[in-house]
This record gives sequence, C-alpha cells and structure tokens, in this order.
Amino acid sequence: MRNDVKEWVRNRAAHALGAIGDKRAVEPLTQALKDPSKFVRSAAAESLYRMRELPKLEEIEKFCGKHGVVNVRGFACDLYELFRALDILHISESTSLSPHDIHNMMKYLSEEGLSPQDINNMIEYLSEKGMVEGGPKCSICGRIITRHSTSIAEDIRRRGGVVVGEPSLLDSAMYKCTVCPACGSAFCLECQKPRADPCPKCGESNLQPGFADLVHRYYRL
Repeated sequence: MRNDVKEWVRNRAAHALGAIGDKRAVEPLTQALKDPSKFVRSAAAESLYRMRELPKLEEIEKFCGKHGVVNVRGFACDLYELFRALDILHISESTSLSPHDIHNMMKYLSEEGLSPQDINNMIEYLSEKGMVEGGPKCSICGRIITRHSTSIAEDIRRRGGVVVGEPSLLDSAMYKCTVCPACGSAFCLECQKPRADPCPKCGESNLQPGFADLVHRYYRL
C-alpha cells in the first residue's frame, strides 16, 4: 500500500484493509497515518478506529464522553491531523505548547479545513494532557483555560450578523472563561456560568468575559 504512487490506490487499500479487519493490517495502517495524502491518512485512521486499534482510542473516547463530542470517530481521526501538525511544526509531544505554538497549530489546522469547534476541542484535549503552557488556570478546578479560535466580530460575521460596537473590543481574542477585573481570578465556563455575577473569590467586582487584554493583565502569555 505505501509503495503505490497513486493516491487513490493507497486510499482504497486503507479502506479495504479496515473492512477486512485482519489484525495483520494494523502495522501498515499505522504507517499510513503518516502518508503525505490527507485522504489516505483519514482512511487509515477510520480503518484503525473500526478495528479498535487506533492509538490512544480509549483515552480519546473518554475525553469525548466528558465534553459531549458526538462524532467520536471524526474527532479521533482529526486528532491525528493535529499530531501531524505538531510534527510538521517541529513541536514535540513531550513539551508544553507555548501560545505561539498554539497559534501556528491553529493556523495550520484551519488551512487543512478543520472547523473552529474541532480545533477548540483539540486544544482542550491537549490542555487536559498538560501540553498547554502559559495560560490562565481556573481558580476553582485548576484546569488551564484555552483561547477561542475566533474573535467576537468573526463569530458574528460567521453567523451572518452585523458587527456593532468598538472595533478594538470586538476584534479582541477571547479566552473560554470569565475574569474578575479586581483580583484577576479566572473561572472556566464549566465552573462558573458566563454571567456578570459577583466574583466568587473576592466579591469586589462583577465578572467580565475573558477578553485577551483583560486576561493578559494578570497572566504572562
């Protein structure tokens, strides 16, 4: 399979090996996860998923169940595009990803056609594995808080809305949290609903959305 120069032949071979289900196909399919063609890599990942031989599958399924990711197969296959991105960008899985690394990875995956929600799920996955550095941590559960891969203005435009307001604010990057402007405590959206409630830590100010400029006041990113 790996020696055939035609992409469509390698793609069909990867699908066929998964349909047959012979365990001897695991090794060539695992190698095909590194194929230059995205279509061949996707076919190999789907076949390994079908055979229950995709690496880290139980860990991936546990994450999907926890975060309500419905398309587990799609997420598992896309996740291998993420690890390929790390390899292409010369980022080791054993090191923590800096904000610059995350930015480059998000740009690469976006160019590969992954949706902002898919990319956010992947960053959340890396965060839970302890691979994301420098971000704010939730003051309640301690988990690292990741950034949205969009600004408010981009999100409004994507849904066909009209952007109204201060451009510098609307184009600000967003973190998935609320922040207390008085004490700087950050709260992930699972621990604290995104409302202007009093800060549960100091009570001196109401919580605000996790605009990047506000977050960067308290966290060195």
